[in-house]
Amino acid sequence: MKNTPTPKNSRRGFIATATAGLIGAGIINTSAHEHTEPATPIAITGLDVNHIYKPLEKITLTAASPCNIAVFDGSGRQYASASDTSSITFMISGTLGYHVLVATNKKGMELSRTSFEVNAKTTLNDGSGTYNKLFRQMYWTMIGSEEGSDMGRGGEAFPFYVEDEFYFTFVPWLRDHVHTLKGMKYFYPNVKSAIDLFAKYQRADGMVWDNFGKRKKEPSMWDKRFAYGGFIQPVDNYKFEFKRIPVEADMEFIFLEGIYVTWQATGDNQWMMGKLDNALRAVKYCTSDPYRWSAKYQLIKRGFTIDTWDFQCEEDAAVAGGDHMCIDKDKTRFGIMYGDNTGFIHACQKLAIMLETANRKEDAKRIAQLAADMQQRLDALAWNGKFYTHHVPEDLTVKRDLGVNLSESFSLSNSYSLNRNIGHDKCVSIINKYKELYKIKPANGLGEWYGIYPPFTKGFGDDAAWEYVNGGVLSLVAGELAHGAFENGAEDYAVDILNRVSALASKYNDFLHGSFKGRIPEKPTMVFQPITLDKYNNVSFSGENAGKATPWTKEGKNDLHEMVVGKQTFLDIPFQITDPAANSSKACIGISTQEGYLPSASIAVGQKAGSIYLLHTKAGPSAVGFVKIIYKDLTTYADEINAQKIDGWWMPGNKPQFKVAWKGTNDKAPYVGVGIYGLNNPFPEKEIKEIVLENGKSSDTKWFVLGITLSDSKVYFKPEEKSHGIPDRWGAAAVMYALAEGLIGIVDTGSSYSATRIAPRWAATKETKVNTVFKYEASQGYVAYNLQQEPTGLRLQVATNAKQRNYEILLPATKKATSVKVNGKVVVFENKQIQNSQYVCWKSNTIGTEDIEIAVG
Repeated sequence: MKNTPTPKNSRRGFIATATAGLIGAGIINTSAHEHTEPATPIAITGLDVNHIYKPLEKITLTAASPCNIAVFDGSGRQYASASDTSSITFMISGTLGYHVLVATNKKGMELSRTSFEVNAKTTLNDGSGTYNKLFRQMYWTMIGSEEGSDMGRGGEAFPFYVEDEFYFTFVPWLRDHVHTLKGMKYFYPNVKSAIDLFAKYQRADGMVWDNFGKRKKEPSMWDKRFAYGGFIQPVDNYKFEFKRIPVEADMEFIFLEGIYVTWQATGDNQWMMGKLDNALRAVKYCTSDPYRWSAKYQLIKRGFTIDTWDFQCEEDAAVAGGDHMCIDKDKTRFGIMYGDNTGFIHACQKLAIMLETANRKEDAKRIAQLAADMQQRLDALAWNGKFYTHHVPEDLTVKRDLGVNLSESFSLSNSYSLNRNIGHDKCVSIINKYKELYKIKPANGLGEWYGIYPPFTKGFGDDAAWEYVNGGVLSLVAGELAHGAFENGAEDYAVDILNRVSALASKYNDFLHGSFKGRIPEKPTMVFQPITLDKYNNVSFSGENAGKATPWTKEGKNDLHEMVVGKQTFLDIPFQITDPAANSSKACIGISTQEGYLPSASIAVGQKAGSIYLLHTKAGPSAVGFVKIIYKDLTTYADEINAQKIDGWWMPGNKPQFKVAWKGTNDKAPYVGVGIYGLNNPFPEKEIKEIVLENGKSSDTKWFVLGITLSDSKVYFKPEEKSHGIPDRWGAAAVMYALAEGLIGIVDTGSSYSATRIAPRWAATKETKVNTVFKYEASQGYVAYNLQQEPTGLRLQVATNAKQRNYEILLPATKKATSVKVNGKVVVFENKQIQNSQYVCWKSNTIGTEDIEIAVG
């Protein structure tokens, strides 16, 4: 059957296939069996075959009589043994799966054999819980939403059934999927699916699609916009479509990166080799197609966008036909955006590794040389001595007026470039630039992790300054920056970033949003004048016992009886709310065509105002009516109270122009509430004679006004910190990847952790005790360690399936290693300095657990 476990992963299958290895290793002596009577079996105790053991778990076994004991991992490799003994104590290590315990006598005759299961999952536990919390916050963000899970069962957020095949993507945009994969690879097994989808439908010339989704047979606006260059392709009888945003120039390198990360997570060489021709076609497309390749600079080009994003500024869009996403080979004012190129160069370096693994040495050499040549050209063109220049035009006479000095534009791909082998000195310079931005960020700014700084104040329409990628603060930048800082001697700064990210997520139910405003407008000085509505009121907050007032919606205990009264301030705006006990139960104005309500109400004012705030709510589905401002000169201004400016009193929510101000309960509703709408007075220089509340002639809606307050300023509500436009899981994955490879320091330098760099940097924190496992669910490759830091040194216990281990361990400030012992034996090591940070380094090819003691001084 299709889902039957392979023999090497099943208990019966493993024991059968492992026997040959045990004989070959000389553990079992077959010749002894041929010439003598079978040995008498012995009992070995201490092993629970029904228990699933974990790496680094300690086991003590006792034999009924002295014998030789050997333990083999899931790949049949021996990792623990003892001779002529009645007991053995060992810590589990090696490949996951079914491990085998074999006992033999002095002649090599088998006395006992038992298998036990070993498995693990990605976990992090630190003494204070600080980074366990960050770990859980990022995982929750990757699989859910602030309100609840939206990834679906097992994290399968976006399932697609295309031409009789199922595919799953974390996000149906390839870019977003691959960036999310960097964090989800530790938790989710089905990581090949999305790359398979985009590889299968790759355009014949090598172009890679940007996104995938459902469609109808009828032509859409996307067909009209993108058909001109073959940038849209219906598939499966028009059930689905692939699109390429024409201005985007990064999809090919994203595709290459996706292949590489997926190969690492799966360890599947055959799968990887099956994608290499797709990858080479993508390289050829990028380096030859007139939409992508700059003949002048011999680098990848694009229209003028904010970094790697998919919309051009207004003047560039106008030059090429008016569509912000489209380009014209002859008219578009192309230039070099460095991030497209550092990403492509780095992806080619990874492609060369895969080609070498596949024994395609000539292709590997050619692609590696292409990467080296492009890096040299890019640095000569775009490195300005401190960071990469955002956009270098092909036509140097082109001048753009975007409200800033374009030579100072510092964009988000600088953070990505930190992790793309651009060289240590450049990385240090970029990190220092981010540190400078942190020092000058606005007092209410959330971080220095800008999409671009300074933001453009012209040319990007609705994408206003300090929002989204135009100067917004992006969690993906925080993650990439932290990762790069860990790798380049700025560990304290990297830890500070992680701590600030966790604090930010804590404000939103432990959920990290993808983008925040880069600057939040300061609250203006405002003078308020609440209006007393006692004499205009006609409705009670109570649905029963309303006295002379009309009962609230006339539904008995389903009412607003918990509403607070008197002088109250909501969202920094004061209101005077009538106390019904002192006003014949009349608590608010009720406007409706229904019996017991007023068709309109006129409230005397007699003063000027910059804005008017209504504390109000409604019952019923329709628009409620109009606010009419009658000025002293008898001119009138009318404002319709539509669905954007009000919500129902049962479980109200924020709207674009309506903010929930108060919530309470009653016997019928989960919660009830009211909110505020602010109306800017179009003629603040005129004295207002009166404000008229007038119903909208709807017979099914009631409008309740609880308070009216005037202000001398324009409407102001404290803006939300959140911005928009980026999948939250993308940024969370970047932070998870920084936590995994940066602070925890587990880096896959092969595939499926066949080779690994183990570089814990806990010395940059206050943590003294850490236990962690990072595992690929797709392949079972993993690294686990227990770490304990003390003033005199460090102890580290490591288990992994890796055949090669490269240790680079951060030491406490000003300390150097004086000795390193592994399993009690002294090893040769090197003290290495990166900036002001000290590391102790050595290499190992041990199969079993390594118990490491590092002395410092």
